[in-house]
Amino acid sequence: MDYLQARNARGFLHASTCDWPEGFGEEFRCCMEAQGMTVTRYSPEQLAALRCAPVLGEPQAPEPQEAAAAGPSLAPERPLPEIGQEVLSPVLGRATVTHYLTWADGSRAAVVESRRGAGLVRPGEWEAAPEQESTPAPEAAVPTVPPVSIPPGQCVMPSLFDFGAQA
Repeated sequence: MDYLQARNARGFLHASTCDWPEGFGEEFRCCMEAQGMTVTRYSPEQLAALRCAPVLGEPQAPEPQEAAAAGPSLAPERPLPEIGQEVLSPVLGRATVTHYLTWADGSRAAVVESRRGAGLVRPGEWEAAPEQESTPAPEAAVPTVPPVSIPPGQCVMPSLFDFGAQA
């Protein structure tokens, strides 16, 4: 039984299935190609090799200390804003850094949140937000409520469906 994977134009996995029952794989391929996907068919042997391949982001065996110390870093360290710092994002405007994301190649980005949503800020794409001048909020006029007089002896609300019936 063959295995099929459909990937989008950027190479990301969109869908996968087995060719079962017989002939389903051809329907899957036609459907996915109609949506602009690229479909790859794997035999059971190819699938076994595919499953044994390391996946990006999985923990790998640690490198020996000598090799790690001798080799250069994959991504140069560039400044990122501190967590909690307010920055100006080109997409979100004024935002606050919540945490960082690190990719397998060592590159990093800061995750920022603003009133417009959340997004990523990479090194060089941000600048420190200027201090906001605290302007006092205008005092809203408190509306005065006129006193309500209740006539004595009237303690029951009139009925909604009382059409002038005599009691």
